[in-house]
Amino acid sequence: MLTSIRRFAAVCRWQRLRRYPELGLLAFSLSVVLVGRAFGLPLSPPDLRAGEAILHDYLLPLSITAMVHLVLLIRSRVRRGSSGVILALSIPTLFVVTYCHFQCKLWMPLVNPHRFDGVYYSIGHSVAGVVTLCVWLTRLMMRTGVSISAAYDGWFIALFFVCFGLHTLYDTTTGQRQVILGVGWILALGGICYWIAPAVGPFIFRHGASSNASFIQRYMWRNFNLLADTRRIPPGYFLAPPAAMPSLHIAHAAFFIWMLRRISRRLSYLFMPLLLWFMITSVGLAWHYVVDIPAGLLLAAVAVLLVTRMLPDQEPRKETEPLFAEHAPVKDLVPAE
Repeated sequence: MLTSIRRFAAVCRWQRLRRYPELGLLAFSLSVVLVGRAFGLPLSPPDLRAGEAILHDYLLPLSITAMVHLVLLIRSRVRRGSSGVILALSIPTLFVVTYCHFQCKLWMPLVNPHRFDGVYYSIGHSVAGVVTLCVWLTRLMMRTGVSISAAYDGWFIALFFVCFGLHTLYDTTTGQRQVILGVGWILALGGICYWIAPAVGPFIFRHGASSNASFIQRYMWRNFNLLADTRRIPPGYFLAPPAAMPSLHIAHAAFFIWMLRRISRRLSYLFMPLLLWFMITSVGLAWHYVVDIPAGLLLAAVAVLLVTRMLPDQEPRKETEPLFAEHAPVKDLVPAE
């Protein structure tokens, strides 16, 4: 028994947490859920449907990373330790944090019943031209035959696939851990932010540009009120609670764009239109208020600050954008007159 306590204390040493900040993220997320349970908040048991959705939305994009590091773990002795950390610690941590995030999101009306939808809607009303433009642009895009409601989630998942894949191929192992850690902190802090100044979404005041999105929103709003009135979790509600402030679509997209600068500035610029697309459609589909967008950008900035401070990268990485060719003659660098 004494030996087990000593081992646990060794794991919790500050030096170990500095080396493996994923443990701090894991402890933070689990502590929040445990505190919620201590105050009598209902715990939604993990069900197969929720587990499959989390696997599909967050962890399948990590499959590229997992496969590459599994090969490195078998064939490369140099990077075996760092690859083992990603496989055994980073990815499992993200899975647990994702579950804790949805649990915190579900508890929003029970932790803080005071909604700020009216405040956010009045702020949006003061910039009604921006909201009208977003709705008009969303409807204009829908005329092309593209299901904007489905693309809103589909392109978000595709962003995870592409960014995790690029970092796996071109970034250092520490850089890859930074990306996974940042995604986890966005989820963990985002779940807490839902409690501070909660809001459901502008769809309780107005219809969005998509009837399909409006149908889903009515279902979510009905179950939201049912949970608030009865304190009982409706069946299948684990992944369906609405929450507007802040926008995690914006937070994740902005975080990925910033981290892609590690690989290529030009590549990060190519993803800027997608971030703008999320900004427009999130308002146009009535998922988010205008004020949710800068809040999401702020959350992304906090995640960048956390990962760069908690896990500084000192490994050399592949240079994908050399400024000049090696050993280029000086005369070739002088512009012609």
